[in-house]
Amino acid sequence: MIQEIKVNLAESYSIYLGAGILKEALFLQTCRAYAGKIVILSDSNVSTLYETLLETLLAEFKPLCLSFPAGEAFKTRETKAMLEDKMQAAGCNRDTCLIALGGGVVSDLAGFIAATYCRGIPVIYLPTTLLAMVDASVGGKTAVNTARSKNSIGVFYQPKAVFMDIDFLQTLSYGEIKNGLSEILKHALIQDKVQFQRLIEFRKKHPEKNWLLSDSTWLLETIAASVQIKKNIVEQDEKELGLRKILNFGHTIAHVIELLSDYQIPHGQAVAVGLYLESELSQHYGHLSEIEFKTIEASLQLLDLNIQTAYLSDLEPVTRALSVDKKTRDRQWRFVLLDRIGATCKEYVRVIDLPQLKESLQAYQEKFE
Repeated sequence: MIQEIKVNLAESYSIYLGAGILKEALFLQTCRAYAGKIVILSDSNVSTLYETLLETLLAEFKPLCLSFPAGEAFKTRETKAMLEDKMQAAGCNRDTCLIALGGGVVSDLAGFIAATYCRGIPVIYLPTTLLAMVDASVGGKTAVNTARSKNSIGVFYQPKAVFMDIDFLQTLSYGEIKNGLSEILKHALIQDKVQFQRLIEFRKKHPEKNWLLSDSTWLLETIAASVQIKKNIVEQDEKELGLRKILNFGHTIAHVIELLSDYQIPHGQAVAVGLYLESELSQHYGHLSEIEFKTIEASLQLLDLNIQTAYLSDLEPVTRALSVDKKTRDRQWRFVLLDRIGATCKEYVRVIDLPQLKESLQAYQEKFE
């Protein structure tokens, strides 16, 4: 059974969620609606697993298959130019539809290419990771990284459709599953206390290692709930002028960790650290209660999310990385803070001063060293 979630924007589109849905007629029909020619874009890991399957499903289009080395470090302007050159050499034009087959790096890069190639061509997302399903494939953010900052060059560009097939998740490692869990937890913390409690209760009843994949019905409901939270926010603020900023909860610290580690720390792990530290800042500034902060800390441990990293031990590189964060204004660092579990502070972002950041980082190091 296919579940449809409609994203209502100036250019609306549908997210389709289910098991084995790529083999349903709807996928091929959607491709036919937008494509004369198809380019399948994936990374080196995903192409090995699924490129042949997708090539077979789309055989009538004789698709061009392109890939690039896996990893956040390759989400660059250079990779984008390389792929665009290959598309031009193959004669791709405005009747080309780009199929993004992969995780968040693939969707970010494919979306950016689609937005600029021939001044805009259709793109359809096929997220293959839990993280991409609940985050990168929803909302239309596209970007590449530079040596100085993450996702600093890009555009907002919505896909024509998103197909979330949970069959893809069966090949993921436990670590990759936890990357997506960090974003699911974030969505619950900023807007849905009931979903937060539901997540915790399910985990308590399922102590096994790969507990998230133990019940497909529950998994589909959880993904749908997380997607619903994000899509509701995006519908109200597509270009992140106000409300959408709350989706950055945990991400100011996370992007610092990713940048300082040269993207060796996975996004989900970096976000987990960010959720902890930015919750602690929320408590310090008198928003989040101590009881709820302790509840969040306990939930991170219960969900087996790693909140330890050595990349925050030196204040100077941390502040240098913060200075190029997209949310920074007038050299002031801006963080999303929680008011309580299920709600952020009304001003969306708050300026954090150096003394408080230093104090929080020192306390963090003392606790986890």
